[in-house]
Amino acid sequence: MQVRLEKDNRVLNLNTKPIGHGGEAIIYPVGRLAAKVYHRPTAAHAAKLAAMIAHPPEDPMAEHAHTSITWPVDRLLKVGGAGEVVGYVMPRIDNVLRMAEFFNPKARLAHCPLFHFAYLLRTAHNLCAAVRAIHEAGYVVGDLNECNCLVNNQALVTLVDTDSFQVPGSGKIFRCPVGKPEYTAPELQGVRFSDVDRCPEHDNFALAVLIFQLLMQGIHPFAGKFTGTGEPASLPERISAGYWPYGTKGNVPYRPNPHAPPLEVLPAPIRPLLHQCFEEGHKQPKHRPEAKCWQEALQEGEKELAPCTANSQHLYPRSLGRCPWCDLAQRQGRDPFPSTHAVRSGRFGLRRLLAKLRKPRPMPPARPAGAFPSPVTPTPRQSKRASPALLPPAFLVGTLGPLQTPPLARPAMSFASFVLFGAFIAALGATASGVIIACSDYPWHAARARTPSLTGHFLGLIIGALIGGILGYLIGALIEENDVALQDDSGAGPKTVGILMGGLFGGLGGLWGHIVAVHDPALLAGSLGKDLGVIGLAALSSAVGGLVGGLVLGMLVRGLTALARGR
Repeated sequence: MQVRLEKDNRVLNLNTKPIGHGGEAIIYPVGRLAAKVYHRPTAAHAAKLAAMIAHPPEDPMAEHAHTSITWPVDRLLKVGGAGEVVGYVMPRIDNVLRMAEFFNPKARLAHCPLFHFAYLLRTAHNLCAAVRAIHEAGYVVGDLNECNCLVNNQALVTLVDTDSFQVPGSGKIFRCPVGKPEYTAPELQGVRFSDVDRCPEHDNFALAVLIFQLLMQGIHPFAGKFTGTGEPASLPERISAGYWPYGTKGNVPYRPNPHAPPLEVLPAPIRPLLHQCFEEGHKQPKHRPEAKCWQEALQEGEKELAPCTANSQHLYPRSLGRCPWCDLAQRQGRDPFPSTHAVRSGRFGLRRLLAKLRKPRPMPPARPAGAFPSPVTPTPRQSKRASPALLPPAFLVGTLGPLQTPPLARPAMSFASFVLFGAFIAALGATASGVIIACSDYPWHAARARTPSLTGHFLGLIIGALIGGILGYLIGALIEENDVALQDDSGAGPKTVGILMGGLFGGLGGLWGHIVAVHDPALLAGSLGKDLGVIGLAALSSAVGGLVGGLVLGMLVRGLTALARGR
């Protein structure tokens, strides 16, 4: 595909592998830029891009060689014909992940295990800096959520999908027609976004939700334990009703999520802003804190942090009498901020899963160990409009692990790996069940007759299915524990496929092992050889049957999953 830059008429060949796909466009790499080409470009796209390019916001991190806002820098025209606008080019961002990969504890441990609480505060601050720059330029994000906020392992934030922002034009407002209900302000719940003009107050609600999730281990602020009668309301309904579980109102039928840390883990300057947004701001949107207020509170909050004596990666407000992260790790069996020693020794994945089977050792309460250097190093901009940007200082950087491939280029689970996993589980379950049934069934029938028993067939089928299903579930759980991309996969995951494959073909393997055992084909080998022959034939037959059947079933399940998602 060939396109042309509008400003200098340079022709670009977009023949490389795309780095992103979407329902509206496809993204190609172009050196240090990225080209976004619409599937169905319209005149509205062209006019909106022209308005955005004419008045770009000031990037708060431009002086530090980081792009906080992937704003359009030039329009792309179709080569030949009337030269219609087909897309635009923007700064290219590498080595980043969605913000959810950092506030989700499992994802953070997999991608960047040394990303501690001070980093999360810094990420929230840098997010506010980008949103503040957008608002000061007269724009509204509109669809502010965890997917269009990207983060790197230095806590630097980048806003993407900027062409969906609400943009003021000459005598017209280009609205943001999309939005996620869980990040939508109460007054906009159930409203058709293409029919309403967004305000900064609407972004301020979504910003508070993201800050809460960053600092509270991914828990949504309106998620909680239902204490009323009847059926619990959905998350959008709770937002609309103002059911914030941490509020001071006594008529909220929800209590804080039991998996969430206590609200006291947040530094003192941050907590009042949450109450201001989710309680006072519920009926009065103007009362919601702006990005500038959040920046100041987060900056002051970093100064309150102190390290735990038991684990220097545990940073918490020094006003607390004990480390809340130690308590949370003991209660949940997983440390949200593991020590550097634990990270270096690889106490994750299989080791960490097996450790859950053992009784956890009690963790003594720890107190702050002396003074803690402030992680805040503000870098004020000379412009009055620019918001202060923060760079992580050296002591925060540490020896962070490398990030994985950006999520846009990483599928949750490839088709081939899905099918091979299913075949492996099926073969393993069938083999194990075939061996066990052959060993247990042979003494019952071989000495009597060679006629298969229906009772033995049924018993072999049930036992084999149980063994295969359990094996499949355990191995699937191990894979999900170590592959964070699968945790957001809405389709059939490894545990589901493991149970299906192992149960079905484990049962068939057990049945076949029973049939082989009672027929006793190894009469010439003597007693021991006879037994080994029966077991070996049952195992081999079960494994081959499970492998072939697993391939077929794996293709079927994966195909149905892909079809259901419309991929």
